[in-house]
Amino acid sequence: MKKIFYFLLPIILLSCQKEDAPRIFNRTCVTTQHHELIIGDIDVYVKYNATDFNFPGWEDLAEYDTVFTTNSVGKACIENLPIGKHWLVGLGFDPAINLAIKGRAFVDISFAAPEIDMILYVGEE
Repeated sequence: MKKIFYFLLPIILLSCQKEDAPRIFNRTCVTTQHHELIIGDIDVYVKYNATDFNFPGWEDLAEYDTVFTTNSVGKACIENLPIGKHWLVGLGFDPAINLAIKGRAFVDISFAAPEIDMILYVGEE
């Protein structure tokens, strides 16, 4: 009986520790594209814990939780976003048409889908 107690005690103590939220390694990669043309140097803003009803908009960028930028060939990755649903919003410029472009997508980071590789379509207004 004493052996079982000493075996279970560390398990019980570790299970009682409070965690803020589950953590997993995850990676979200985007390629920014306008029609069939890859567009680089696009700022991608991320709004954590979103729903499809609470799109934060295009103007107030302070509403977003983090930002990353695609490289010259339109590719960028961000690691370890919180588990949950998030808005990705791309804002930039298309030199081929000489206009500002934007686009948005909804992603769901979960234990079932920790790696996302997607196209973020951007276009003129």
